[in-house]
Amino acid sequence: MRAILASVFEGGSLEDGLNEAQQLATDGIRPDSLEDAIVNIINFALGFVALIAVTAFIVSGFIFILGLGSDASIQRAKKIMIWSAVGIFVIVFSFVITEFIVELATSSS
Repeated sequence: MRAILASVFEGGSLEDGLNEAQQLATDGIRPDSLEDAIVNIINFALGFVALIAVTAFIVSGFIFILGLGSDASIQRAKKIMIWSAVGIFVIVFSFVITEFIVELATSSS
């Protein structure tokens, strides 16, 4: 069978790509080590929690606008906004600490 050359991204032949896909399907996509798996889980969790914090911040904006000047809804929205902003700060700081620890651990080995 004649190999069809892939013209995108200077790739190999279509047959090579199919062989690589078959290899990934049989082997699975696995991290190289336990440390990589832990870092992947932490990064996924931080991303998920950041999404929740940003969503809470947006919802508090809707509460603020749709409260129509009610003191209770304004105070509630302000509280949610403040704690969402604190949460986003903590999440970003946690991500920085995680990356720092990974760099520190990988540079020594």
